[in-house]
Amino acid sequence: WLQEHLSGALEILGKLVNSGQIAGFGVSSEAFDLPAQDPLAIRLEDVLSWATARGARGGFKLVSWPLNWIELTGLIVPAGEDRPVLCAIIQREALGLIAHRPLNAMSRGQLVRLARPGLDQSQLALLGERERQAFKNWSNLVDDLERMAAEVISDHGLAGYDGAPLQQVVLATLAALPEVNVVVTSMRRPEYVADAREALGRPKPLAARALVETMHENLVFEGTAG
Repeated sequence: WLQEHLSGALEILGKLVNSGQIAGFGVSSEAFDLPAQDPLAIRLEDVLSWATARGARGGFKLVSWPLNWIELTGLIVPAGEDRPVLCAIIQREALGLIAHRPLNAMSRGQLVRLARPGLDQSQLALLGERERQAFKNWSNLVDDLERMAAEVISDHGLAGYDGAPLQQVVLATLAALPEVNVVVTSMRRPEYVADAREALGRPKPLAARALVETMHENLVFEGTAG
């Protein structure tokens, strides 16, 4: 079913490229890096072959999947023994990479927000006891992550990040990865836009891949960070 419907969509998009109506297209998925035995897994190589079979491979320009400090499977770790690292495929196939969900990471089936809470005191006062405790836990986690990040950044000799909130460090380091063309994040509030602009205005880490990998390796994620 998936092959039939996705192949049909790829064929239509390929024709739009050939007619000059669009410059290219891509596929976004959260299943490219799932283990092969997972029933929801889909292989990027298969999608590319379907595009080739429908004469649409020339217009296939980019892919998108989740990428953040916690979910780095596509960047550094293969999803299984029979699977290559996803970034090796995009480099081999000359594809662009869009990193989505940079601040919303999944760990052990739970959502982890890699950003400092934005509630002020008046908003906090409206929360119930359980919500206030959740807010406190989130704040403590972010404090831990920011301290860890500051240590890693210092060890790499990178200046310009003193006092940077967690979300800015995450965005800046991911955007600097040589494999990444675009980082997509939520922009529901004007302050989110300002935050992203400030993040991208910070010095670009030259060894961004090593920096992100070190952040990942320093995470001990079972609800706390170390």
